[in-house]
Amino acid sequence: MDKVLSLLQQFKTVDDKAIVRILAFKNEFKEKLEAEKQKLPFNINLLDEIHANENAQSRILSKLLHYTFDKNYILLKIFFDFLGYPFSELQLVEPKITAEKNRIDIRIRDNAYSQVLDVGLPR
Repeated sequence: MDKVLSLLQQFKTVDDKAIVRILAFKNEFKEKLEAEKQKLPFNINLLDEIHANENAQSRILSKLLHYTFDKNYILLKIFFDFLGYPFSELQLVEPKITAEKNRIDIRIRDNAYSQVLDVGLPR
């Protein structure tokens, strides 16, 4: 109880000029924030705009992960690197990527491995 009373006592010592300065700073900060927001580039989330549900997001991600260049699954490798160990250590040979089968968001299989990698997307 003493701590509460002490805190209330501190608030009583704040004078009106300090409150006016705080409110002026708030307004100045808001103006500066709006000016900085105007400098940002335009952005849009296409998935939100086309009202893509979670199943559509899985299908889109699986299509991206299928991308190859010189028989290298570049985006899939980057995705595994992002996930970290042990995924980042995998060497993919012939990955088979499916989306939304058997209630699994994305399944990545590779005949070179006996394991199956099931990836669940955040809901």
